[in-house]
Amino acid sequence: MLKSLHQSTILVSRARAILKRFKATKTHPAKDDDDEVDGSKLESDVDFAIVERMKQILEEKIASSSATPQIRQMNPQINSFLTKYDYGTKDQQQLNHAQSYIKSEPLLKHNKHARDIYNAKPWSGEETNYDANLRMILDSKPKPINDPMATFQLKRKVSAGDKLAMARDGSLDYKINRNPEDKEKAKFREIYKERLLGPSMLLANASSVDFVNSLAGNRINAAIDQQTGRFNSPEMNNVRGKPLTSEHLKNCTDSNYFMNQILNKQEVLPPWIENQQNLNKSIEQFKADLDQLWFKWVINESTMKGYIERATTVDQILDEYEKNIEKITFEDNSLSGTDLAYIQAKIDSLNTDIRHYNLQCPSVSGHKLKLDKDKEVNESYWRTLDKFPTLIEKWFKVHKGGWKSKLVDNPGGGPSKYFNALKLKGSPEIHENKNVDTSLNLWKAIKDVFKMAK
Repeated sequence: MLKSLHQSTILVSRARAILKRFKATKTHPAKDDDDEVDGSKLESDVDFAIVERMKQILEEKIASSSATPQIRQMNPQINSFLTKYDYGTKDQQQLNHAQSYIKSEPLLKHNKHARDIYNAKPWSGEETNYDANLRMILDSKPKPINDPMATFQLKRKVSAGDKLAMARDGSLDYKINRNPEDKEKAKFREIYKERLLGPSMLLANASSVDFVNSLAGNRINAAIDQQTGRFNSPEMNNVRGKPLTSEHLKNCTDSNYFMNQILNKQEVLPPWIENQQNLNKSIEQFKADLDQLWFKWVINESTMKGYIERATTVDQILDEYEKNIEKITFEDNSLSGTDLAYIQAKIDSLNTDIRHYNLQCPSVSGHKLKLDKDKEVNESYWRTLDKFPTLIEKWFKVHKGGWKSKLVDNPGGGPSKYFNALKLKGSPEIHENKNVDTSLNLWKAIKDVFKMAK
């Protein structure tokens, strides 16, 4: 083996000497003259190609005749020596350097997850069923919050009082920050539920149950005699019990009867009845105000203005009114713009109330028509002319009837009255009613107070 190694070494040295000689002849050619250089240029190129080819043959021979693996197998000392100083390729050297650096990393000593990643086999590009199932399970759960300090913080137990306080604060914040549109929708739904359904909102909503109840109630009522309150059956003579009253028979069903009884005992009116009364009062008050506007127009702006100012009695005003009634009706009878704007706003408000009442009223026959501006103004005008004699009498008593009061008798007017009262001969006469009982009757008043307390 040593002999073969020696021969390979001699062969390598000879090959290197030959290569050096060829390189020297290539780099330093003979320069006799220019013609010889041009003529030998082609020959030098051929020689260079031959040299390169011989170099490749020698390198292949050296590589094929190398007996290093055989020497390593035969001699352990040479194997250990070559292994010690054999650093391998450049990529292998970088890999060894990276592995030595990772092994010295202190994170691998106390972090099991990092150590498992380092010891795991590199991914080959294929995923096993186990890894796929594990990945799906991990993806289905929310990722934990990366808070390293949370592991060192002790969790404090929340008491019942703290939980109640937090719940109260949360509910209060929800009420305050609630969307106003939701509040309006809920309020609107609650109001119109009562208006549209009426008392039926207190009953069951099941259609099948209502149908069975109505069918049974109709059959029972059909079998009852409306005069006696007993069932039309010969067996009723043997039945002990009190017959139905006439008031009970007036109602179509028992639920209506008991509901009416509750309302009557509690003195409660249905919502649409109460709304109807308030609406009728508002409409009557509006018509009265409209009549008053026309009455003021007749007094202050019509042809009757001058006669009313000069008249001293009501009869004079009424006489002139009968004479000039045609002039009043044929003249430009229109209210001022301010009055018309007030009338329009009032009618709009009343129409809104009428609409709400119609939604509440369960019967179509009880619905009211909306008011019309022109119609109400025209009807009020003719209504005021019809009631003018009555209205002018009241107006005359208030405005002109108080000029001469018959309740005060003042025969001796002037300053002489006060001078006569200040004379030294005597005081002025004072009327005194002697029939009046001047006693206080204290005990009687106390008894009356105790009677009222009972």
